[in-house]
Amino acid sequence: MPKIRFLTSGVTVEVPEGKEAHLLVTSIRHHDEDGGIPYRCSAGLCGTCRTKIEEGAEHLSPIAKPRWSGSGRSS
Repeated sequence: MPKIRFLTSGVTVEVPEGKEAHLLVTSIRHHDEDGGIPYRCSAGLCGTCRTKIEEGAEHLSPIAKPRWSGSGRSS
């Protein structure tokens, strides 16, 4: 079973085989206020939750970049 280890807290979370895991959402679900990925907007748009992948990047899905509309909102 794939695992995500958060170096800031030492917490390791197992991800069910074949199920995708969004790193920020996983961090929010499995950490209390300290030790998870820091965030502000919770959508990955402001850049506060930027992370460094130490190992296993080849197993990750490509990063989805937000599309911006003319109104200044992402879609």
